[in-house]
Amino acid sequence: MLSSLKLGFLGAGSLSRNLIQGYLDHSPVKAENIFISLRSRKKGFEKQNISILYNNEELLEKAQVIFLCVKPQNLENLLKELQLNWQKKHTVLSPVAGISFKKLKKWGLSPSRIIRFMPNTSVCIGEGLLPFSSLNNQENLNSFAEEILAPLGKVQPLKEESWFSALTVACASGPSFILEIMLYWWEWLSEQGFEESLAKEFVIQSFLGVSLMAEKRNLQDFSDLQKEICSKKGVSAEGLKALREMELERVLRLAFERSLLKLNEIESV
Repeated sequence: MLSSLKLGFLGAGSLSRNLIQGYLDHSPVKAENIFISLRSRKKGFEKQNISILYNNEELLEKAQVIFLCVKPQNLENLLKELQLNWQKKHTVLSPVAGISFKKLKKWGLSPSRIIRFMPNTSVCIGEGLLPFSSLNNQENLNSFAEEILAPLGKVQPLKEESWFSALTVACASGPSFILEIMLYWWEWLSEQGFEESLAKEFVIQSFLGVSLMAEKRNLQDFSDLQKEICSKKGVSAEGLKALREMELERVLRLAFERSLLKLNEIESV
């Protein structure tokens, strides 16, 4: 099915770029069947050899599957501008944080086939996390969502739309928090005299290796693996003691809660 679909992207930011790259590298979707509407010619999408348009209405005319990849504060005006251009052929996928099905319909999105999903940046390498929910939990639409999102990573249907808030913070915003920790890791190794490129390689492999171990082991929780690799009175234990004394858990929880408060602001508008 994917090889014959025409995908349209409204919005030309990093999210569109990551999704498009994921489809080009990990699915049978052809570049000429991917459409994006740009305001200017300075976006770099020409390198992906996709079909570039400069008119949103033309994009809706050409594409069957429409991705709403715009910022939350811009979505209402966009949907109201396009409310007369939606057609029965359209399936709409919205990764816009904090914007519910109710708001999408209120703002003029008329198709009955609407899917909300929350991708993280790893979709560009086909390793993303993609929780989704369909309008009115339609069985055939859920199956469509699983098929069209599968090339981008792990697809997970959600029973409750309300779960998007926590997943937006933990899985979509969360990689930024992880990269902040990786940055400090890299800086410390560089300070010890390692070349920056080599230090970066060590950091990436450390995080990747632990993630793969956690994935492959049938563990009750992450602390089981931690106990395996950390002797009680060893070097690692001393470092963990420092992290706990500095209340790393409190800092991370604060990051989650602050992000959730910001998301709640968007949802309440």
